[in-house]
Amino acid sequence: MRPSTGYSTSAPSPPDVVAHREELSEFVGREIESIIDRQHALEARYEELVALRSSLRGFANKSRYKEAQDEIAEVTRDLRATTRLLCKNLTDNPHVAENLLKVQQHRNDLLSSLQLAATDLAQADDYASLRSAVSAENALLDEYQSLILREREAAKTLASLQEAARIEDENHTKAVAARRSEISQLKADLRAARTSSESNSAFFEAASRAAGGQQARQHLAEEAAIASAIAELEDALAKEEAAHETLDAHISRKQKDAQRQLAEWMAKLEDDVLELDQETADLEAQVAAAETDVAAAAVAVAAAEQAERDRADERTFQARMKACAEQCRQLRKPFAEAYLCATIRLAVNPPAAGKKGKKGKKGKKG
Repeated sequence: MRPSTGYSTSAPSPPDVVAHREELSEFVGREIESIIDRQHALEARYEELVALRSSLRGFANKSRYKEAQDEIAEVTRDLRATTRLLCKNLTDNPHVAENLLKVQQHRNDLLSSLQLAATDLAQADDYASLRSAVSAENALLDEYQSLILREREAAKTLASLQEAARIEDENHTKAVAARRSEISQLKADLRAARTSSESNSAFFEAASRAAGGQQARQHLAEEAAIASAIAELEDALAKEEAAHETLDAHISRKQKDAQRQLAEWMAKLEDDVLELDQETADLEAQVAAAETDVAAAAVAVAAAEQAERDRADERTFQARMKACAEQCRQLRKPFAEAYLCATIRLAVNPPAAGKKGKKGKKGKKG
């Protein structure tokens, strides 16, 4: 027998909500989403302007820096306005119908889970479906917890950005106050200078009237020259400012061109490195082949040197043999000369025949 769950399985009645409330909630949701997108765009613009202001801090032309500062203040005001508008929409337009439907859905899911658990207990004395449902709910809760953590991190980031905006606003306020103080001081100096100029002008006017028309004309000429010099200086200042702006634009273009050329050079450098690596590999192969050729050439040179040494030894031996032959000729020369002289004497004065017999006889006798 199937046990009773103790809960009613009939479908709950839908929440009593006016039909147009859903349309209004959807419209408010779209409006809140647009406000959040606007806040994201303003935050990105704020980061860009802060980076731009940091890059312009050391430049001589302060107009760009002042424009960035003013735009930062304007973006900060827009961020505050969108934050206040978002809080107002979230406070004034709670989504009641969605909350009621969520409660009804949770109640239906709980009833279904209890019915499945009772069925499992009645059939298999186990509640596997309930465990799987609990695991799924735990996974969903973990996901919700991660979403909450990310939302908190986003809130911390927003708070840090708001604090940075507040600090920037305070710095801007201090800078404006300092500039106003400088302007007040300059106005006071200008009034003092004007008073002094007026008194000096009255004095010089009386002196000039006393001195006569010639001196008055001289003063007028000097004033005209000073006015012309001032006009020339103002014109030069305007030209200098225009040239500075042109130079600034030119430098910006040159910087962009340099960055583009740097990218091209880096790409070309990578290609050249690849080509050099290939050439290095080819040169290494050529060096290996050259080393083989050098080894063979060294063997050939060693053989040639050995042959040259053999030829040198042979030439040395031949020189020694020639020296020995010459020495032998020198040693035989006295004997040859004596022999030749004796032969020539015998040929010139041959001995008589009787003398030859006597000699023979004497030989026999003796």
